[in-house]
Amino acid sequence: MIVEFLGDFGPVAQRLDMVPAGTLVAVSGTVTRVQVLGADEPRAIVTLTGLSGESAQCAVDTERYLDVWDLLVEETPVQVCGKVRRPLKNMPALVDALAIRPAVVASAREFTLRYTTADGRQVRVLPRRGVETVGRLLMKLADRDEVWDIEVLDGDGGDVTFGFSCFADERAVNA
Repeated sequence: MIVEFLGDFGPVAQRLDMVPAGTLVAVSGTVTRVQVLGADEPRAIVTLTGLSGESAQCAVDTERYLDVWDLLVEETPVQVCGKVRRPLKNMPALVDALAIRPAVVASAREFTLRYTTADGRQVRVLPRRGVETVGRLLMKLADRDEVWDIEVLDGDGGDVTFGFSCFADERAVNA
């Protein structure tokens, strides 16, 4: 994942795995996983994922976790500032968080996913990745006749269902 830091001649953007340990960096992305460790003194390992799909892990100590736990929720865009650390030689670098704040990330467009079940019409608004994830499950349920009338609409209301890989094979079947 790309991180930003101040180099000898100004701002630098570089892959985290190329940045020397101890360098103060900033990384922005969407929280995609939070692993809370310890009950009495909670700390966390947070996975941030960028729009490219690359991810970085950030270690959040107890003091900071207690201050920012409400930001560490999946699908929340954040910016983490901290120092690069390599726990073991053969492990990827991670960022020891010194500060975490909400971030405005150039996010993927949101889509409206609609489908029908025995309980009636269902509607969810999801980013592209969410549509792909839920769509795969819906296709399995459709094979068992538990879901039908699946469609995905863009922000303008246009049908973009077959623009998602999870539904692309269905187009070939219905052609």
